[in-house]
Amino acid sequence: MIKRICIAVFVTVFLAGLYAFIEPYRIEDKVYHISSPDIPASFKGTRIVFLVDIHHGPFLSQTRLKKIVDRVNRLEPDMLLFGGDYIHHKAEYIKPAFEELSRLRAPLGLYGVLGNHDHNKNAPLTRESMSMAGITLIDNAGVWVNRGESRIRVGGVGDILMDWPDIDPVLDSVTTDDFVMLVSHNPDFFVVADTSKLPLVDLALCGHTHGWQINLPSRFKRRYKDFTGHTYNYKSGLYHIGKNTKLIVSNGIGTVFMPLRFRARPQIVVIYLV
Repeated sequence: MIKRICIAVFVTVFLAGLYAFIEPYRIEDKVYHISSPDIPASFKGTRIVFLVDIHHGPFLSQTRLKKIVDRVNRLEPDMLLFGGDYIHHKAEYIKPAFEELSRLRAPLGLYGVLGNHDHNKNAPLTRESMSMAGITLIDNAGVWVNRGESRIRVGGVGDILMDWPDIDPVLDSVTTDDFVMLVSHNPDFFVVADTSKLPLVDLALCGHTHGWQINLPSRFKRRYKDFTGHTYNYKSGLYHIGKNTKLIVSNGIGTVFMPLRFRARPQIVVIYLV
């Protein structure tokens, strides 16, 4: 009996370990339908794709990135948002990554922030490469996106680990009647953000967590405090902050430390404004 149990445990662990090498390739389209009275009629039905934690490098080749870009283009997004961490391991991956990302197309524009890995490797080169690829940098900045006579606000904040996040430029000239989207690489920003300003943000998009990448069953899940001393609760999925702000945390595309995922499939986030 004990021998059979040991064999069953061994087989289960072996299969789970084998699957962990497969899951990084099983990218899913994670679809959200976001409703708000602030969405102008001309923007209803707008398709937004959010990409984060691509981590082009030793664990995600240029060939795989090319396939991801082709897949996103087939979704025919109206707008593309990027949450940072475009590369992993070495700065030499920056230019090849953005050569591929430059093939992405979205009529309402491409906008993105930097992540902690981008700052660690070469932030100036990343910013330059983003510009060359047609991606507008929105670190601590906001832009108005127009469709017809209506507009929505799209902005971002600097990474909380490696930069100084400032939401004020995003909310400059914004009113409670405007639909506002905010990109922050790290959801920790919403632990320390000025809560008096957050009601102006309708939709926030983050990554960084990788869905924990190795997401053990519930009895093994850990709760820990982040560097600010606050308990970290944002892992993956849709959250509600206050009465107005919806927060989407993506599992991202790539991996770090090990080319493994378990119960945390990589995601292309697809958002429909309805």
